[in-house]
Amino acid sequence: MVVELQSSARLDDLRFIIHDFNAATEVIVSQIDIEFMAVRASIAPLRNPKAKIACVGNHPVVHALIAAVDNLGPSPHRCHRFDTLDEAREFIAA
Repeated sequence: MVVELQSSARLDDLRFIIHDFNAATEVIVSQIDIEFMAVRASIAPLRNPKAKIACVGNHPVVHALIAAVDNLGPSPHRCHRFDTLDEAREFIAA
């Protein structure tokens, strides 16, 4: 399913991606898992430099995931963190 989603022509038309982790209260993952998630999350947006990426939540894993995405190397994208979904939507709309 992941390959199907990431190869979809619709990715070329994405304007934004919001990852909402606000409901996460306990997340237990290793640093290797976080880095793997960052790579998976960054593949599709590389096809579309216009898309904005927002993460919602304040869990330490959210901060680690954002840092991992942003440290992957040269990319037109930076992941922005917000406390609320409304804040993320305002960023996307700007």
